[in-house]
Amino acid sequence: MVTYSSEQEFVEDLRNFADIVFAYRGKNYFICPMRRDELHAGQAYQEATIFSTIEALLENFMVERRPLKEILLEIEIIAR
Repeated sequence: MVTYSSEQEFVEDLRNFADIVFAYRGKNYFICPMRRDELHAGQAYQEATIFSTIEALLENFMVERRPLKEILLEIEIIAR
């Protein structure tokens, strides 16, 4: 299973505009940085939520009722 080793590694991917697809507890999710101030995130095949900063994404993107920041090192990276 491929995971992030640190929050900094995740942030670096987003700053380099890498699309990220990940799994958590049997569900797939996506994060697509469109511009520095526009990141789309959501569950696969669902409507995306748009965040204006990486910090807002980490604090407010909820995955299984938990902020992404709390589970970041537990997610399984499918593609980046």
